[in-house]
Amino acid sequence: MTIPSGNELLILDSYFDANVQLVYQFSNQLSIYARGNNLLGNNYQEWANYKVQGAQGMLGASYKFDW
Repeated sequence: MTIPSGNELLILDSYFDANVQLVYQFSNQLSIYARGNNLLGNNYQEWANYKVQGAQGMLGASYKFDW
């Protein structure tokens, strides 16, 4: 892909991005979550000359202190 100069219009290819987020809440204070982004690992450009990262995953827990 070439870098556009000036006010040149650049049309990017279409893409499909699959994301998911799951949350399980044990109580009002404690929950766990899992999140996945770009699960298909597609290599596309959302903005001109800026490629997205590959498949990503994150696990975590949340605790709300009741002060």
